[in-house]
Amino acid sequence: MTPGETQICAAQDLRELEAAWRELQEAGGISHPMYSWEWMATWWEVFGEQRSLLALIKRKGGKVEAIAPFVRHRARMNRFFRFRRLELMGTGEQEADEVFSECVDLPLRPEGRTQAARELADQILDSNHESKWDDVVLYRVRTDSAVCGAFGEGAANRGLSATRLTLGRCPYVELPGSVEDYERQLSGNRRQQIRRGVRALERVGKLSFGKAQTVEEALVSLKMLAELHGQRWQAAGKPGAFAGRRFSEFHRRFIERTFALGWPELWTLRLDGEPIACLYNIRYQRRVSFYQSGIKPLEDNRVRPGMLAHYFAIRDAIESGAVEYDFMLGESRYKVSLSNAARELVTLRIARRCAKEGLRRAAVLMAKPARGLVSSCRKKLHHESTVCV
Repeated sequence: MTPGETQICAAQDLRELEAAWRELQEAGGISHPMYSWEWMATWWEVFGEQRSLLALIKRKGGKVEAIAPFVRHRARMNRFFRFRRLELMGTGEQEADEVFSECVDLPLRPEGRTQAARELADQILDSNHESKWDDVVLYRVRTDSAVCGAFGEGAANRGLSATRLTLGRCPYVELPGSVEDYERQLSGNRRQQIRRGVRALERVGKLSFGKAQTVEEALVSLKMLAELHGQRWQAAGKPGAFAGRRFSEFHRRFIERTFALGWPELWTLRLDGEPIACLYNIRYQRRVSFYQSGIKPLEDNRVRPGMLAHYFAIRDAIESGAVEYDFMLGESRYKVSLSNAARELVTLRIARRCAKEGLRRAAVLMAKPARGLVSSCRKKLHHESTVCV
């Protein structure tokens, strides 16, 4: 390849894809842990068996500039109707095991990222690849992401059907330089609630907040978190996230793979040595993302151990030089009250205008009343990989 020559070709195997991905990761082309190679490699190990890889790599002068990492599988609405779906790698699992990868994007070299994303979207959407898919679904992407912009623009230019579903907002904290500055940003009522909660617990016993220091401790903390999480959800008549075998296997492998890198942060808030709140956070490039929690209900419902655990984790993030604490998707009251900013996530579905798509739409309309359909779609569009929504 000559110094200025551009080439876009499919990755032949995972080893080639890994080498390209790591090159972009080292160049600063991955801004979120949920589309890092470590996250994606773990996902493929656990969920890749019923999917095939369709990953395009753009190189210029031998240097990797961008990757479009898609996987292909047969989605179904019912036992009679199936269609070929392309999804971003790391998304589209069945509901019982879904890991909810958020803010997934194309791995792109920082310079020229917009143009590179457009070129890869063109390659996926053009007629040469039409025989490979019936729809393309981008789950839980940021509205300002390269992948959302490039594929939305590409669909419009080709007259393809494009449905953009707003999923909600992700509250986050733009961390100031000191804990005192952060506390001043909170409402007076929230500051008082935190102080009152700490005092109430300290009157009962010894309060401590600590992080797993070894991978073995992290896995023990994950197990405690899963137990508290499961107890709370089972009391509400639901299984909880950790009931899925593959979900649990994914996180065990991810923690083992990345603990030495300092990514997983397993925090435990204890009262007299007993866990009352556990947090599973992921630290990546000076940003901390909250992933999951397990909370023990207390007799005094005015004390919220989960909120206190987040407050202590935010303090640690500030003191250790992080610039952001991301609560991820969902506008729970405690998230909004502790945050000072938010970003929006959407799911974008692109389909060819054809008879099969017309039948799919008709089946959707017959399957659910209009109001129920909208409500179901707003929760999780990607359940269509197993049932029609």
